[in-house]
Amino acid sequence: MRLAANQANIRTLQLRLYADYGNPSQLPAMFHRQDGLKRLDVHIVDESLVTLLLDNIENIGRNLQSLSLYASSETGNFELSSNPIKNHAWKGQRRSLPLKELKLTNWRLKNTYTSLSKIIDFYRLLKLDLAKCMDSFEFLSAMTNAKPDTKFHLRHVGLNDDFYREDAMELPRDGRNVCLKRLFQACPDISSLHIGANHLSPLPPALKEYLVSRGQELRVLSLVSEQQVLEENDFDFVCKSCPNLEELSARVEEEYFVAGMGYGNLEEFLVSCPTATRSG
Repeated sequence: MRLAANQANIRTLQLRLYADYGNPSQLPAMFHRQDGLKRLDVHIVDESLVTLLLDNIENIGRNLQSLSLYASSETGNFELSSNPIKNHAWKGQRRSLPLKELKLTNWRLKNTYTSLSKIIDFYRLLKLDLAKCMDSFEFLSAMTNAKPDTKFHLRHVGLNDDFYREDAMELPRDGRNVCLKRLFQACPDISSLHIGANHLSPLPPALKEYLVSRGQELRVLSLVSEQQVLEENDFDFVCKSCPNLEELSARVEEEYFVAGMGYGNLEEFLVSCPTATRSG
C-alpha cells in the first residue's frame, strides 16, 4: 500500500502476485495507479489470480510493451485442470495491448492462443519466449495457422520445452518438425534463436534446414539440452552454417577442447567471428 501510494511513476514492475487479503476480489493496490507501466513481470501463485489479472490487464497494460507471466510450479502447474487462460471469459470488445515482448513460463498452452490473441497482436511482437510450457508446439501451430500468409516481425524466438517425451525429433514428418518449419517460414526476421529440449542431437531436420538457409542471419543462437551434449558433427554443422554469430551457447564434451580433438569447424568459426563466445 505504501509503495502504491508513493510511487506513481513506476515503469518496470516485477513481483510475486498474491491476492489482496483485505479484498481478495481485487488486485493489490500496487496495480491501481500503474497506467504508465512499460514492463510487467508477474509470478502468479494462485489460480484465481490468473482470472483477476486478465480481467484487469487492459487497464494495467494500456502502455505495456513487455509482459512476463510465470505460473508457480509450487502449485503443480495449476493450469492442468482448468486452464484459466483458455477458459477466460473476455468481456466485450478488447483492444490489443501494445506489446513488443511476451514471455510465458510454466503454462499449459493447449488451446490458449485464441484466448490470448484477443488482447495480444502476435504479429506486432518482436520477442516471444515459451519457457517450460506444455503444448508449446500446439500453441505455435495455432499461431502460424491463424493467418497463414501473414509474416511475423519476431526477431527473437525462445522455445524451451521438455517435450514431455524421450524421443528426438528425427523424422521430418514429426508434427513438431512440421511446426518448427512453419514457424521459421513465418518469421523471416529472426536474429536470435533459443531452442531447449531433452534431445537436441541429432538436430531436428527442420532446424537443420533453417540453419542451412538462414543461419548466416543469426547473431545469437542457444541450443540447450539438460540430458545430452551436442555431438561433434552437429556442433560442426552449427559453426559452419552460422558464420556471423556473436553469441553461441551449447553443451559439448569438454574433452574435445582439452585434447584438441574434433569440432573441426570451431577454429575457423572463432577466427571468422572474433566476438563469438562458447559455453560448455
